[in-house]
Amino acid sequence: MNSVYHTFLMITISSKIIFIITAILVAAYKFIKSDDTYIINKLTHAKEIASVTTEALMFILLIIVFYPKHYSKKSKNAVLVSGHEKMIFLTLGIIGLLQLNWSVFLFTPLKL
Repeated sequence: MNSVYHTFLMITISSKIIFIITAILVAAYKFIKSDDTYIINKLTHAKEIASVTTEALMFILLIIVFYPKHYSKKSKNAVLVSGHEKMIFLTLGIIGLLQLNWSVFLFTPLKL
């Protein structure tokens, strides 16, 4: 379970880095070529997809970590959360997944 968790955590962090890079690209392209709306729309859509994907991965990570039957061994830097707080974080993950803007994946801007 520990290696699966770390792998999933690395995928989530990588997704967040991709989101940051796309956000920087959108801002830079708007500054450099503000009149080219076609490319700006494509980059903005890619940024939105990266954002929703990252949020979904983070919410899934919350569900995995705070699943009631999940038990982790104590380590030096462990933060123990149990009882009501654990259920709140689990519920946050579930509700967060339900409220994501999944329509971003359905909308495809003009093809190149």
